[in-house]
Amino acid sequence: MRAPEIVSMQQTFTAGPATYATWFVFPLLVGLFFFFVSGLAETNRLPFDMPEAEAELITGYHTEYSAMKFSMFMIGEFAHVITVAALVTVFFLGGWDIPFWQGDNIRVLSDGTVIGEPTWWKTLLTLGAFGVKTSLLVLVFVWIRWTLPRFRYDQLMDLGWKFMLEAVTVYILVIAFVILGIEAVGIPAGGWYAFVLFLVNLALAGVLFFAMDRGTLIRGGAKGAKSAGGEAAGQGG
Repeated sequence: MRAPEIVSMQQTFTAGPATYATWFVFPLLVGLFFFFVSGLAETNRLPFDMPEAEAELITGYHTEYSAMKFSMFMIGEFAHVITVAALVTVFFLGGWDIPFWQGDNIRVLSDGTVIGEPTWWKTLLTLGAFGVKTSLLVLVFVWIRWTLPRFRYDQLMDLGWKFMLEAVTVYILVIAFVILGIEAVGIPAGGWYAFVLFLVNLALAGVLFFAMDRGTLIRGGAKGAKSAGGEAAGQGG
């Protein structure tokens, strides 16, 4: 549960605890998708921004607060976006790790031993790398808001309770059994370990995005399409 340890696991060290020598975006690709979608919902960003729907713009806290008081709601919303983007950066994009350079790999062991050479300019470089990754993820949040339409409540409930919850549970179980299998074979933590997990995630992504969800799992969208098709057929008749 320590962010520095999670980042260190994604870096490359020649001493100390084992690492995976790659960002977790590759061995946990599907996990990144689930976490990011959950982040969109948690921050009330489109397509999950139900409190800010046009039908509710004249009700509730939108009319009770104005000026700076209302802006505090929006500041809080964007603070949540930055927080989720920072968490995604730490968990899946190597945190403050700079790709293709091992000079920033610094770790403090439990006995006080320091691996690497910490300097002030490395601190600034890693801070800049972390800021760039977080900013790009915030840009993705904004990009999604400009691109996707808003879900209806029945679509949101179907997505969350009939698909996401079950899919995440199955994903955790599959990855857990794969990790047990990898360790039973004797593959140590490192590049091959992460590569096997990456192949498993590619297969799971194929099942998730192409075989399963073909416009049917989000039942609201499927019903809407069917009803629209029936109305068109009726008008044509």
